[in-house]
Amino acid sequence: MIEFGARVREARRLAGLSLEELARRSGVSRSALSKIERGERNPSLLHALRIADGLGRSLSELLGAPALPRVRVTRRDAGWRLTDPESGAVREALFPPIHGIEVIRYHLPPQAGAGPFPAHPPGTVEVFVVLEGRLVVETGGERIELGPGDAAATAADAPHLLANPGSPSPLFFGTPEADGHHMGRGRMEDRLLFGFLYLLRRNMAKEAFPKEGIQLLKGHAHRFDVDGYGRSRHGKPPSKGFIQGLAEILHQILGIFDAHRKADQSIVDAQFLAPFRRNGSMGHAGGDGDKAFHPSKAFRQGEKLHLPRDFRRPLRVRQKKAHHAPKTLSQAPVVSRVQDLIGNTPMVEITSFPLPEGVRIFAKLEFMNPGGSVKDRLGLGLIQDGEKRGLLAPGGTIIEPTAGNTGIGLALAAAGRGYRLIFTVPEHFSEEKQALMKALGAEIVPTPQKEGMKGAIAKAYELARSIPGSWVPNQFENPANPGIHYLTTGPEIYEQMEQKVDIFVAGAGTAGTFMGCARFLKEKNPRIRTAIVEPEGSILGGGPVGPHRTEGIGMEFVPPFFDWKLVDQVHTVPDDLAFAMVEELAKREGLLVGSSSGAAMQAALWEAEKAPPGSRIAVIFPDSSERYLSCGIYPFLKER
Repeated sequence: MIEFGARVREARRLAGLSLEELARRSGVSRSALSKIERGERNPSLLHALRIADGLGRSLSELLGAPALPRVRVTRRDAGWRLTDPESGAVREALFPPIHGIEVIRYHLPPQAGAGPFPAHPPGTVEVFVVLEGRLVVETGGERIELGPGDAAATAADAPHLLANPGSPSPLFFGTPEADGHHMGRGRMEDRLLFGFLYLLRRNMAKEAFPKEGIQLLKGHAHRFDVDGYGRSRHGKPPSKGFIQGLAEILHQILGIFDAHRKADQSIVDAQFLAPFRRNGSMGHAGGDGDKAFHPSKAFRQGEKLHLPRDFRRPLRVRQKKAHHAPKTLSQAPVVSRVQDLIGNTPMVEITSFPLPEGVRIFAKLEFMNPGGSVKDRLGLGLIQDGEKRGLLAPGGTIIEPTAGNTGIGLALAAAGRGYRLIFTVPEHFSEEKQALMKALGAEIVPTPQKEGMKGAIAKAYELARSIPGSWVPNQFENPANPGIHYLTTGPEIYEQMEQKVDIFVAGAGTAGTFMGCARFLKEKNPRIRTAIVEPEGSILGGGPVGPHRTEGIGMEFVPPFFDWKLVDQVHTVPDDLAFAMVEELAKREGLLVGSSSGAAMQAALWEAEKAPPGSRIAVIFPDSSERYLSCGIYPFLKER
């Protein structure tokens, strides 16, 4: 697990956290963290989850998808089907950003519950989650397999997720182990934990069906702490011990320890869960929508009371925050600062260009970052790195050579931190980017166009020598440049494309975006082909250095973090083809992108021409055309 430890150390450094602070956030001891970072100790999945949560990152960024055992889920009563009540077809809903499939289980006739658990009323549903593989379901003599591939899988039923909204006293359902689900051998406690954690964080059925009698409940919660985990015996329904049996007898006869029922009613009273409307839109049956749910002790103890006795440790869920689900379909986050919106940009499939059979192109829309470009990631990463290493003191001055987007990203990340910002910019770059840098409080120092970016770099260091307390991040040499894309952009692409990336295409200005993403993707799959994009006048393709109109990409020198082993192909795209593609993307796809995106798209089409059937191509669109209107990015602007 040396690779995992290195990723934790790099993520902690970029986040500006000490070992002590990460230990406090994650609940993993400092000594254990230190050994994990040095590769001297293998973390359990539980520790990996807690470390990822403490760093504010997904587990896939630090560990990748865990190898999960194959699990067979059975039902003793064959009264249910994994089918759409309208068409009769098996339903499955894919979540591209997550290793998972949500399988909705419809209850048609009533079913008997196990032990103290109530019957499942008609017209309600349960949710299974399949992680990284295939779910095998056997019911009524039928065998159903669902999953994205042949990898191993796990599943978890949803405790306290769904109820019958038509009932005067809504009842929620219990845990999978008490409901006839058989778990596999091995480290089942971690797999079960992972499934529950997924469900608790994604506590929402994703589809609403207008069919009469089918209602799904929705709720939204985040930042759960899981304090324990359990394990069931392979192939056998879990047995109950004396204390467990006594608690259930009292529960059924006297109602004294009715923890589930009390806890469920508190959820209902708080309207933590509310039904979908039958017209298929998502809404609430009532309530002001602003209530926060604070679980009672009965809620926290409910899982412990009802888990089987042979679980090695009880599963208890302590909820830090839980909010009423939004009244609209949107699940957009509310954050305390704009920097928290950097990253997690969407991808869109490019569908209007003719492509060879089965070949698909997906574009990563980096202009959806709050500052409008992929460089928002870099700006935040550079500042966090400088603060962590003590290179950027409070009240200090940041001086950076930039074509514009990095300056905007740095200024956005620095907002509210009290830094002075000075950017050296070659004269020929767009007026819009310079205006945005000034709007964010930066000072612009122009450098001669003929000196190019080398002149801007030299000017930045000249200023730094004369200004006390100044720091030049130097994106062209700083390893935090590819590092931030290795930790964020690359994993996002891999997850969004469901781990099915055959070709990766991106432009190179500093090459940080390309190098970070390519390194991550090739670690996941060495067979992934990578293509780097440059304009004419850049050095990678072996041609002479010269001027070009395409902004944001093009290299006058090779940075120290450039690794040719990560490059399978160099595409040199002339300016006229790049700008023509910008116009085509606007007209065909409705995408208003900059010239570097046009060049990347042209290169992606060249890759598609020789790609094997069924290939999936990921391409990065770094920024939008709004930054280049003064440069005549569209033909009609030049005519004016």
